[in-house]
Amino acid sequence: MRRAWSLATALTLSMVSGLMVLWLLAAVGASVTVFFALNATFDSALRESAQQLLVLAVSDERSDASDDDSEEDSDHQPHRHGDHPDRKTGSAFDQDRRLSRLHFDSPRVVGDDVRFRPHRERLVYLIEDRQGRVLLRSHTAHPRLFSMSAEDGFSRSTTSRLYTESTADGVFRIQVAESLARRREAFLQALAWFLAPLMVALPLLGGLVFWVVRRRLRPLHALAQEIASRGGAHLQPVSGEQLSPDLNAVAEAVNALLARLSTEMASERAFSSAAAHELRTPVASQLAKIQRLYATDLAPDVRLALQQMEQSLKQWIRVIEKLLQLARAESGIGFHATPMDAGLVLRMVVDELRREWPDHTLMIDQSESVWLNADVDSFGIVLRNLIENAARHGVLETPIRVHLTAEALTIENDCPVLSPAEIDSMTDRFVRGPSSSDEGTGLGLSIVAALCRQLGWTLAVHSPIPGAPGGVQAHIQFKALSPLIE
Repeated sequence: MRRAWSLATALTLSMVSGLMVLWLLAAVGASVTVFFALNATFDSALRESAQQLLVLAVSDERSDASDDDSEEDSDHQPHRHGDHPDRKTGSAFDQDRRLSRLHFDSPRVVGDDVRFRPHRERLVYLIEDRQGRVLLRSHTAHPRLFSMSAEDGFSRSTTSRLYTESTADGVFRIQVAESLARRREAFLQALAWFLAPLMVALPLLGGLVFWVVRRRLRPLHALAQEIASRGGAHLQPVSGEQLSPDLNAVAEAVNALLARLSTEMASERAFSSAAAHELRTPVASQLAKIQRLYATDLAPDVRLALQQMEQSLKQWIRVIEKLLQLARAESGIGFHATPMDAGLVLRMVVDELRREWPDHTLMIDQSESVWLNADVDSFGIVLRNLIENAARHGVLETPIRVHLTAEALTIENDCPVLSPAEIDSMTDRFVRGPSSSDEGTGLGLSIVAALCRQLGWTLAVHSPIPGAPGGVQAHIQFKALSPLIE
């Protein structure tokens, strides 16, 4: 079965997932924009670089050619008033003559004349004449990076982005190449800068969202705990303070339901209590009449019948008494706790039970004064039912041991070992132990368990007694804040 996520986890995952999708979409859109912007920027840089390099290179070469012409004119000084018989005229002749001077056996390489620091060239270029002879190139330029047949403008080879530009007279031509790998590298770097913050921010954002959601859900958890603490004997309204309007509406609906349940259960308890009182009065009256008949002269069979009737009426009185205790327990008397002397209540209950059970021995172990924060009647009902249960099911010849401290109450009696199933069912209503006589009602331990839950105590039944071959131990662990003063 799939395990359901908590509300805080579900909200955190939903918000972080939604934000991640939006961020990724934004990153993709921005990356596409950056891709085209980078290409446009790099293309513009190619064009500007080509034009500037071509202007500088042509100016330099033509300056060198002009210097050569001046030197040649100086060499022919005697003929400056007339034409040399072998000298041609016309611009075509001058251009060819200049190109012959610009061409070297090998092209000029930038960096041969001046020593530069080692560096990685982002752009490589070469300048050639109309015959395709390379006049000038960058020091890492290689012919395979260029396309000799490319037209002026932008073009692309397998590895490079090219820009070709020629002079107006067509004498000089420059090609500038930029590696496509560099452009991809720049694009991937830009994409990484978009995604890197996402990788860092998502865990931080997830933790922040989870913390905020958990903090905002604390009132909901507190409300859930309050609702869980309500039961048949505790139907007080839940607190709606410091709740958001949505949760306050839930609290009001729960309080309305608790009010209806409280009214209905109060009616049922009032009926049970009244019925028990009304039943006890006629039963006690009939019991008194039977006891007066013993003083008369009765036949043996009549006397035996009266004794049986007396036992039945006493059993009825015990059942009625337990029903009254159960009604009081279900009314929530355990929730009305006040500081009380537990040792004094124990002595009063034991004195009363010694008169009712004269054949049983009760051993009290209380080495200190014990004060508890509990309801006096609730503690008395718990003591009476546990000791009665030990007397009714224990071996007559062995004592019942009662040990009271500020931390716990322990009552032990000797009897045959009980099975785990029998121990588990002992707190169910109208379930009697295996050695029960007809005098038992099956309500004693269920009443004790109900009151312990109201008081916040823990009831545990062990059989055999720890460290002994047999017997039963009823152990009640008081809650930490129960002990008050000594």
